[in-house]
Amino acid sequence: MQKNKGSAVSDLPGIRKESLLGSILGGLIVVLFLYLVFKLFQFRFRPSQTDRILYVVLASLVVIYILRRRMVRLASILTMILSFAGMVVIAFVDNGIRDTSIVSFILIIVFTGLLLGIRASIAFTLASIAVVWVLVTLESRGLRFFEEYSLPAMGRDLTVFFLIALALVFIYHRILSRSFEEVRRSREEYKSLNKELLKQNLNIERINREMLAAKNKAEESDRLKSAFLANLSHEIRTPMNGIIGFSELMLSPNSSENEKVEYNQIVASSCKQLLGVVNDIIDISKIESGIIELHPQYINLNKTLQEIHDHYVLDFQSKKLDFALVRGLNDESTNLRTDPVKLRQILGNLIHNALKFTQEGSVTFGYRSLGTELEFYVRDSGIGVDGNMKDRIFDRFMQQDLEVSRKHGGTGLGLSISKAYVEKMGGKIWLEAGDKGGTCFCFTLPFAPLVAEERPPDPASGASGNASRAKVLVVEDIKVNEQLLVELLRPYGVAIAVARDGEEALDLFQKEGPFALVLMDIKLPGIDGLEATRYIRQSDKNTPVVAQTAYAFASDRQIALEAGCNDVITKPITLEALDRVMQTYVVS
Repeated sequence: MQKNKGSAVSDLPGIRKESLLGSILGGLIVVLFLYLVFKLFQFRFRPSQTDRILYVVLASLVVIYILRRRMVRLASILTMILSFAGMVVIAFVDNGIRDTSIVSFILIIVFTGLLLGIRASIAFTLASIAVVWVLVTLESRGLRFFEEYSLPAMGRDLTVFFLIALALVFIYHRILSRSFEEVRRSREEYKSLNKELLKQNLNIERINREMLAAKNKAEESDRLKSAFLANLSHEIRTPMNGIIGFSELMLSPNSSENEKVEYNQIVASSCKQLLGVVNDIIDISKIESGIIELHPQYINLNKTLQEIHDHYVLDFQSKKLDFALVRGLNDESTNLRTDPVKLRQILGNLIHNALKFTQEGSVTFGYRSLGTELEFYVRDSGIGVDGNMKDRIFDRFMQQDLEVSRKHGGTGLGLSISKAYVEKMGGKIWLEAGDKGGTCFCFTLPFAPLVAEERPPDPASGASGNASRAKVLVVEDIKVNEQLLVELLRPYGVAIAVARDGEEALDLFQKEGPFALVLMDIKLPGIDGLEATRYIRQSDKNTPVVAQTAYAFASDRQIALEAGCNDVITKPITLEALDRVMQTYVVS
């Protein structure tokens, strides 16, 4: 609305000029036409030289009137010149210095000032004065004769009259110029205001779009987080219910030995399920904080994948599903350096998903070589993924269907964690969904096989002696954790010494050493585990020290290794994790 208004103001001088010119042309045309028609119908009409000149002027004015809308300034100039020239010719051939010509000259001077400006008005004023004095001179010398007048006095008076007319034009033009200048300033202000308003409107529209997108995203995020919290509550309470309930049944005198064994298995399974939930929350926190760190190690890929297969095979057998591993290279070609923990977690998340959402058929996982890359895949014959979810399935808290999620469980973080780990390791992950159900999750990782000279020695090859003759120092300030480690170490037949703090650990290390292994808790009263390890390394560089910690962040692992620890295991400590440590550092 304001833009149109500004446009009208910007064209106002041109509109006034065109309107004024149209009035002049229309008036001249009408007057000349009526005059000629009047003379035409006179009984004794015979066209004079003046009449012929007026016919030519009339025709010319008609043509100019037609052209004026496209060329206002040109039409104005032609009108003034034609009118002035016509009046001069008529004055010389017919009337001389008479009222009609004088009035015409004055009108031309005034309208020239209005239409063409001060300079043109001055030019026509001077030309009019010159014409008057030429006619005065001609009549004074008898070269032309019209009627008797006091010609010199009349010429002087007419000159003054012309100058007065010009002065009036100056005054009017001054006022008009101020008006036009105000109009011009108003136009510029309106144009500037219009631009600013347009810019603000565009900015408001952009902000509105962003706010709408943010609102939709916030609502979606709120919905997903609400669903996540509901799932999280379910995922925590479900195993806790099993742990508490079956622990009480195990203590019941009415439970048989076979039932207690079964209850024990259920408690262990529930503990693993609860640990998985905690690990997911810790992992997503590390990802959001941007503190993902890689810890590459030398591994044999085929051996690692076989261990993953053996870990899950019983779960698939319990659901009567086929579970197969496909190797893309022979064992000798798959020695490489990568982060085995992250690789196990990525494949574990994908296999666990396939196990949850596959009710019949099979699950196959493996890899194929692409030269400088390995492409891993986990393919199942499960319920599949909606096509609309393919691009969002890796988002945090995203699950395809809340009802399906409630049925099968899960926090909705596994795929997001896997995607972050794959990208951190230099690969990419995607989903291939089948038209008739089933999914195939694929991801790539860089692959540079190790030559024989690069392959590391077997960690166990450096161990000597027999585990039954070895001594292990357990440093743990929590009684329950100490008892657990002692019970887990008992089958290895090792001698066990126990220290409750850092000072006691250093004292036992000096007095009862040497030890085949030190299991060092990080958080201890007094001298903590890291400081105790540094003291040990001042005098002993060879004894393996394995940190045990409840912290799960990669930075904590790195700090422990920098303090002198050989390895790190996280709590809760499982039999599998402890066996790996014993096989690596103690058992020959």
